[in-house]
Amino acid sequence: MLFRLNFLLISLTFLFLIISVGFSQIPNAGFEDWTGSVPTGWVTSNAPPVYSNVSKSTDAHIGSYAVRGDAILLFTQVIEPVIQSGPGGGGFAYNQKPASFTGYYKFFPQGGDRFGINVELFKGGINGTLVAIAAAAPSTAYSTYTQFSAPFVYQTSDTPDTCIVQILIAAHAESNYVHVGSYFLLDDIAFSGSVGVSENTD
Repeated sequence: MLFRLNFLLISLTFLFLIISVGFSQIPNAGFEDWTGSVPTGWVTSNAPPVYSNVSKSTDAHIGSYAVRGDAILLFTQVIEPVIQSGPGGGGFAYNQKPASFTGYYKFFPQGGDRFGINVELFKGGINGTLVAIAAAAPSTAYSTYTQFSAPFVYQTSDTPDTCIVQILIAAHAESNYVHVGSYFLLDDIAFSGSVGVSENTD
């Protein structure tokens, strides 16, 4: 009886670890939580009180809010919107090996501007080994929420411990600047799939 009870406790502990670690996700991935004009857990290109080009939008895919980024003109300079995950933009803890990075977005480009997606997985923190990259730069305009999927390209076989997500508007390859009036709405970002599981003999 004692053996069965111990076995049950070990099994439940193992299940808890699978649930809490194996399915860890992006903090505030639905952009429901905000601190002022900044989504909680992210940094933005906003520089109040001079300008704010990242804002909370009620035009959401699911839930109450999404994040909106606008390319604006400040004097003679175009300021593109940027959001980056983690305190100070330093990313967040993540120890899985996903197959792709997904999300839902609307995009209203000007002059061939692109919706930029950059996701990096590291082993040993952001100054450690780069494990994988997912990147995409679609230029198609979407006035309704559309799902994107950026596949990860793995550089090493390491299991990462840190992830940085960066979303922005980027200039077309033939242009040197982002165009005023381009903007995006982004919601419900996530990791999808996995590239394999390593056996742990313990």
